[in-house]
Amino acid sequence: MKGLLVGIIFILNITIVNAESYDERFKQLQGKSPEQAKELFSKWEKANPKSADVLLLKSTFLFSHSRKEDAKPDPKKAANAVPLKASYDTKKAMAAIKILETAKRKHANRLDIYFGLAFMYQELDKFDLQYKSLETAVKMVKKSPGKLLWKDNKKPEKVLKLVPVLLMDYMSNYQAIPGKKSDQRFLKLGNLTVKNFPKNVEPLNTIAGFYYGKKDWGNALTYLKKAHTLNKKDCVVLGNLANVYEAQKDLTNAKTHLNSIVKTCKNPEVVKQAKLSLKNLDQESNGAKSESKNK
Repeated sequence: MKGLLVGIIFILNITIVNAESYDERFKQLQGKSPEQAKELFSKWEKANPKSADVLLLKSTFLFSHSRKEDAKPDPKKAANAVPLKASYDTKKAMAAIKILETAKRKHANRLDIYFGLAFMYQELDKFDLQYKSLETAVKMVKKSPGKLLWKDNKKPEKVLKLVPVLLMDYMSNYQAIPGKKSDQRFLKLGNLTVKNFPKNVEPLNTIAGFYYGKKDWGNALTYLKKAHTLNKKDCVVLGNLANVYEAQKDLTNAKTHLNSIVKTCKNPEVVKQAKLSLKNLDQESNGAKSESKNK
């Protein structure tokens, strides 16, 4: 009887552990050191040795603990200086990545694993591996979106909208880092996104913003016009089109797009800003005419 009771308790414990979600397990890891977390991972692995969630949590936890203490910024430098990049214990970080690569082989349809790997490779400045992971994820989404899973082995909602947003997060990382190498990486990820999700407005707008920052008005307009074709009423795109035309001194087109915001945008703050911009453009236009007459 005693043996039977122990067996029943063991089965109940397995049931309880299996019922824990990814987020519930994640909370249990908060504040734990790698040594303290060993017991939890051991319990979860024994209960479900094939769990993708446990492997993902273990890899993520160990990777976060491979990060070294960030260097303190120089107070003498400007507040808008480029943020210092985090540094990692390479041996520990690669051990964490190895766990996630194993998880990928065992659970090839778990989309979150590919994005987790992409983040880790990004942090270690291994762009080629990051890109390969993201490219593979995109191919999977294009081929069989209905077969892919996310954490807790659930299907991700609206995966065709989710993935471009995630890709843009990686793009923004490189956009924030000055330099030719970062620009090339940004554009490579941008091209991957717009090529595979051509009906998504946000990546087109983001790439246009990149070119706007470079004062490359031609390329900025090319991407904004594509975005505008997809959604004529997108207030952000309309505003950016107005900004580019204004930068080119094409005040007529700038006013046209600002007026479109006033007519179609439902955000009162955006409409208010568009009206103010129109007023400023009118003053600028009148000033130019007055100057022309004086000459």
